[in-house]
Amino acid sequence: MKYLLCLLMMCIVTLPAFAQRDKDPTAKEIAGKSARIKLDNALSASGAQGAKRVKVIPVVAPSKTGIKELEEGQIIGELEARGNVDHMPNGKHHIFVAKVNNVWQAYAVSGGKIVAKSKSVTVESSDAVRKKPEIQFNLSIVVVWACRGRDCIVIVIAW
Repeated sequence: MKYLLCLLMMCIVTLPAFAQRDKDPTAKEIAGKSARIKLDNALSASGAQGAKRVKVIPVVAPSKTGIKELEEGQIIGELEARGNVDHMPNGKHHIFVAKVNNVWQAYAVSGGKIVAKSKSVTVESSDAVRKKPEIQFNLSIVVVWACRGRDCIVIVIAW
């Protein structure tokens, strides 16, 4: 009984460590999750720089999602790129964010393939208000995602 209690306590203490992934997602896995998303068109944002055009539409914020769920991998929105946007092929791409081997990553997926992987991703809790994504033309995007009241997750992705 003493050993069983000790084992149970070890499982409870180490459970959060299992939330993150140990390998990159597959395009098939991301495509499976994309069938269940709903885009929040009211929060879409567009930007242009010369011939470059970018539009970002976040998903409808899931009410029961926090950083632990995001670590496992979630689609956070759709990015549409036109006109030779740096590091991103033209077209519409679902953006998938996950923590892989203790490092945040973002993946752009379209046509059943991962077409781009982020240079860096920052994820933090904030008291920000959910708003339209911010687009910068070194192709970084800022998405305020999954708010519960004023407790939000802010994701910054640099491609």
